[in-house]
Amino acid sequence: MGRGTLDVQKAAALADFTIEHLDEAVFWVDSQARVRRANAAAALALGYTRDELAQLRVPDFNPEVTDAWWEAFWARLETQPSQIFEGLHRRRDGHVFPVQIHARFIEFEGEAYVCSIVRDLRCRMQHEELIRSSTLAKVSPALIFRTNRFGRWTWVNERWTHFTGTPTEDALVDRWTQHVHPADRARVQDSLRQAVERRDPWQAEFRLLGPGDHEIVVFGHAVPEIEGLGPGSYVGALLDVTTQNRAARALLEAKEAAEAANRSKSEFLANMSHELRTPLNGILGYAQILARDSTLGERQRDEVDKIRQAGEHLLTLINDVLDLARVEAGRLLVEPVDFCLTDLLDSLADMARVRAEEKGLDFHYESGPSGAVAFPSGVRGDQRKIRQILLNLLGNAVKFTDAGQVTLQVAAEPDGLARLSVTDTGPGIAPEQLERIFEPFTQLGARSGGADGTGLGLSICRELARVMGGQITVESTLGEGSTFTLEVPLEPREVGTPRPAPELRRLGFKGPSRCVLVVDDEPENRMLLVRLLTPLGFEVREAPGGEEAVTAVLANPPDAVLMDLVMPGVDGIEATRRIRALETGRRTPVVALSAAVFERNQEESRKAGCDAFVPKPFREQALFDALDQVLGIEWILEDPAKKGACGEGGAPCFEAPPGPVVEELYELAMRGHIVGVRRVIEQVEGLGPQYAGFADCLRKKAQSFQLHAICDLLEPYRS
Repeated sequence: MGRGTLDVQKAAALADFTIEHLDEAVFWVDSQARVRRANAAAALALGYTRDELAQLRVPDFNPEVTDAWWEAFWARLETQPSQIFEGLHRRRDGHVFPVQIHARFIEFEGEAYVCSIVRDLRCRMQHEELIRSSTLAKVSPALIFRTNRFGRWTWVNERWTHFTGTPTEDALVDRWTQHVHPADRARVQDSLRQAVERRDPWQAEFRLLGPGDHEIVVFGHAVPEIEGLGPGSYVGALLDVTTQNRAARALLEAKEAAEAANRSKSEFLANMSHELRTPLNGILGYAQILARDSTLGERQRDEVDKIRQAGEHLLTLINDVLDLARVEAGRLLVEPVDFCLTDLLDSLADMARVRAEEKGLDFHYESGPSGAVAFPSGVRGDQRKIRQILLNLLGNAVKFTDAGQVTLQVAAEPDGLARLSVTDTGPGIAPEQLERIFEPFTQLGARSGGADGTGLGLSICRELARVMGGQITVESTLGEGSTFTLEVPLEPREVGTPRPAPELRRLGFKGPSRCVLVVDDEPENRMLLVRLLTPLGFEVREAPGGEEAVTAVLANPPDAVLMDLVMPGVDGIEATRRIRALETGRRTPVVALSAAVFERNQEESRKAGCDAFVPKPFREQALFDALDQVLGIEWILEDPAKKGACGEGGAPCFEAPPGPVVEELYELAMRGHIVGVRRVIEQVEGLGPQYAGFADCLRKKAQSFQLHAICDLLEPYRS
């Protein structure tokens, strides 16, 4: 053997030795993807022995390689004999790890191979991750820290300096807690120590002291590190939440201020309502007493009637404001009933027609345009709210239209919605003002000229529609007119049109005299009730306050108590509570009679022990109904037969027209609008022969200007 041969053998042995001792895995693979040779590093990386590895194919340890992939790869080697790419290898235990593969096509002794040098990328990726983490830690807006297994800080990023103005070394071990606000320090230390002991995540919000003792609020969060990176250690962050806390505090303060303002507004409305209702109670109460005086002449009765008209109008304005308060407080409730929608709309149309004709306007009522779904006669919904909305829309249309016509159009939609539209040929509304007309206390442009009222109608109507699950929309062209549309869901029902029997005037009651204790701090209010109840046969006693009322009830219990709620000293609520707590034997009925009429006042009176509630200014009918409720009185009623077919102020013995027509007549009579009353009477005659007696009776009273008598006649028929 020559020297040259020995040199070649020595070089080959040196190459084998080098390959076997490389840190990288080396594979020789044939065209069928079989491993023909692999070094020790390859066997170690994959968890096989070298003999086991020699029995494998590449797809056995590379999850990304299939036979089709290998064929395509082998074909590419003919044109690209050297390739570098990244992939995955799978160990014998199933663990998959990333690798970089440098593959080169070689031929040896007539056979083709791929020699691949494979590098494990886990160390490189860990290094890259550390670099990324370090970069993120530098640019992060959060203060990032790491602790040892005792919870002491071992590392912190540069955000510490930004937060506190001190070097990062100042935060290590337990020194960071010296920068925690003294009031928060013990709490923060204890919470972190407990979390570390239990190996739980840690969270806390506290204050750090920055340069010049400037306070910043931080939110801290830390979790245990994964195994192998620091046994028992924690990694966490502190985030500056000073701005967020300040914004949240400002929002809370604004919310509290808004709630306080709303409470102040509610208290103001309640006080205003009470202060206005109290004198109105006397005005309207004495007007009702005077109306009972048969010795008054026509002129005197008319003057009394005007007093009542003025009081009723003011009460309507007060109620509008209170309705708005209920809307804004979200206390409006839906009160569904079964009713005949056709009758309601017919009567509203008749009423609107009378008003329109008074102004020389044409009125049209269209039910169901061509192609529309058949409109049901009976429905279930909130009849009172629907009536209130349509009365307002029709009233506005007539009020603001000087020439042309007003049209009420009704249709049913396939989705169960009722579409009720009111169209006028009035001045119209500018586009930029369409939404403003629904704002409270707003009357715009030409629509405000000469208009009375509070400007609350449309605002309240929109909320009424919303509460019922519907909406009100408006379309308008300036100078041409407007269309307001109410869309509201209604369920079809089979209903009749029952009409309540009219109530007759009470003249007294049967049986022994009943004693009523009137409790009110206003002498005028007590005298009003004395004047009203004494002629009917009641024994009336008086108490000027709650303390006196409790004493009087316990000393000599009356049959019933009429209790004012708002009084100085012991008020009506407290007086009722004391009566309920101290009385023995028979329970004394207590009727709250108050100008504090909000729902909360009524609920408070019920909880205190009151048996009924009558708002001031009271209608005598409501007061008598409450006394009937608590005492079970058998009333002596006026006999209309003794007065003829239409008694003076008594209940009529004929059929009245639909409720909305009665309300229209009542409103006109209250306003002293005798011409309007006469025109509605003519309209009533056209509704059917069954109303002839009613119309004739009203005409006689209208001819002699007996407006008060007209109101008395209509009162029993009002809903």
